[in-house]
Amino acid sequence: MAYFTIDDAVGLYGEDYVTVSADRDNDGEIDTELAEGMAEIVSAEADSYMMGRVPLPLENVPLDLKMHCIDIWIYRMSPDAATSSIMKEKRFDAAIKWFEMVARGQIKLTYGGEAATGANKVQSAYVVTANQALSDQLDGARRFSRKRLAGLL
Repeated sequence: MAYFTIDDAVGLYGEDYVTVSADRDNDGEIDTELAEGMAEIVSAEADSYMMGRVPLPLENVPLDLKMHCIDIWIYRMSPDAATSSIMKEKRFDAAIKWFEMVARGQIKLTYGGEAATGANKVQSAYVVTANQALSDQLDGARRFSRKRLAGLL
């Protein structure tokens, strides 16, 4: 199961941008079969990063997960210099870094304020970073003290 559709990619970046990447036979149309196959491959790659962190397969896809999958998909669908760009490469690199942080547990996929579990019914999605979790633990405590700052200079 792919975590996004071609329509999601078009909605995020526009039809022209997606068509440039997903038109391998140069007929001005998105090569749907190839594009959907690559979406499946990218989603399987996403699963490899999330395995052990969240129950898979995800029934409800967080919006940031969908966006990062699309960025990887766009990059992989742009195999040559004519369709590639520095921006596509930067988005790809950022997506891979995001997935690596998910794999290390530095970013947790959450839904409506709760950690991802098989029982959650998702209405909205967002990410809780390690910094937010630390901030919650320090609620009311001094964030900067001599003890906490010791050794920084």
